[in-house]
Amino acid sequence: MLKKIGVSALGLIAVLAYWTLTDHHSSSNNSPAKMPTKFLNGGAGTLTIDANSTVSATLRYTLHGPYADGKAKDAIEGYEQLEAGPHSWTTEIAPNTGVSIEWEARDPKPGAKLNWTVKLNGKELTTQEETLQEALKANEAFFVQFEREDLTKSEGE
Repeated sequence: MLKKIGVSALGLIAVLAYWTLTDHHSSSNNSPAKMPTKFLNGGAGTLTIDANSTVSATLRYTLHGPYADGKAKDAIEGYEQLEAGPHSWTTEIAPNTGVSIEWEARDPKPGAKLNWTVKLNGKELTTQEETLQEALKANEAFFVQFEREDLTKSEGE
């Protein structure tokens, strides 16, 4: 029994080492680095993100179709690393599109600011503004985030 656990642990360590050395842990679905201007065939509206930061930041996104059997269909993900300042993205989305987006400061110091507004067809879905009050500790991050399972439905549906 102990030998089986040891062999399993060694196998796990080998896989993790391989992924780390080959950068296999990053997105492997050949995702675009930049937010696409159109997701699937579009037709359900326009998602707009207006973001600003006082430090360099990273936009991470996942766009997906409806869930089937507990998994999202047609998912794409990516990220963009950007310098401080204002940035904007516009994406034409398909019906039943879900989204997870994050605007994260890179190496922020106290006083760093992040803000954004996320809209669908001009209607505000969220506005967030954050100021970093104190230095980050190990394994902490400074970001704003927005998720919605289906952008084309009202939040209460």
